[in-house]
Amino acid sequence: MLNLRRKGRITGQIGHRQSQRITARPVASHPFTNVNSSGRSTMLVSGNLKSGASNERSEALISAAIRRTSPWKAAVCETEFAFHLLLEEDCALALIVGIEGPAYRPVGAAMAITADGRRSGNLSSGCIEADIGLHALETLKTGRPKRLVYGTGSPFGDLRLPCGGRLEILILPRPDKRHIAALASRLKKRQSATLYVDCARNQLVFDEADASLTITITPDIRFLVFGKGSEARVFSSMARQAGYPTRFFSPDASDATAGDIMFQHLKSAQWPSDLAVDQQTAIAFFFHDHDYALPLLAGALRSNAFYIGAQGSRKTAGRQRDALHALRIPSGMIDKLVMPIGLVRSVRDPRALAISVLADVIEHARGRS
Repeated sequence: MLNLRRKGRITGQIGHRQSQRITARPVASHPFTNVNSSGRSTMLVSGNLKSGASNERSEALISAAIRRTSPWKAAVCETEFAFHLLLEEDCALALIVGIEGPAYRPVGAAMAITADGRRSGNLSSGCIEADIGLHALETLKTGRPKRLVYGTGSPFGDLRLPCGGRLEILILPRPDKRHIAALASRLKKRQSATLYVDCARNQLVFDEADASLTITITPDIRFLVFGKGSEARVFSSMARQAGYPTRFFSPDASDATAGDIMFQHLKSAQWPSDLAVDQQTAIAFFFHDHDYALPLLAGALRSNAFYIGAQGSRKTAGRQRDALHALRIPSGMIDKLVMPIGLVRSVRDPRALAISVLADVIEHARGRS
């Protein structure tokens, strides 16, 4: 009897014995396959390891049952995927497809391993990457995918996860470049992309109907910074140093900073008409002249940005909201305004303010997901 339920938990049951329970969404763990100490792919049935070759019928039943249910869902940032390697080099793709207990990385985290042993990305805090790299090189030689388990229930007793959890890793040698190119194309246009994984057959698929795991890959957070003076300069620099795409707009040409921050001199307080803003964009205002900033603030509130924050006191925030109402900005849009800006209130040091605002944006991003 095969029984798969999806109300908070999923339980695989064969006969009258039960396999290990797995926490449901967003975790995407499927405890039906494992790898023995020799590296040979096996199937985990009711807690016992049996040869995959001798259990083809059971494996087919499990595969069909997994596909009949809606796929598990995970979401990660585009920075997980080394598209330049996956598209241009002979390499393998390693994905976290299951987690139980505490884990450093999420389901969907990825690592690319080239044929000459270079690695990009990480799937733990450094505990298992070297071993995954060796297995990845083996898959490039054999051309066959491999499923690995680390931590609880793993056959690799010499490789421990200090966090005490369990990770299931799927290694795909030479993933279809059509999949990778389609993902990269959407993300280049700052559109989310979805990777479909059939965890029962250990392969990428094109259709959600054939997937047991869907990984939504979102564009990285982009910062648009409007302001002048040290607060705006320091925040722009910190966001860029943290690796986020950052664009700095200032009415003061002397605010142009060295480095790779994209700077644009504001000739007026009108919202730039050619500025495209998507749902992965955060906009931060650092102005002390709030009357000057009002038209820019109104333009930002009409955009698709997920975060719009402005420097200023609570009293100033009230006046700005009244002024925005007077400009006939809808209340629903005004409600998006975060003012005073930042996770820590009443911060007056530019560096501390920058840290506070960066943390606030990340908190809002986590809240959305």
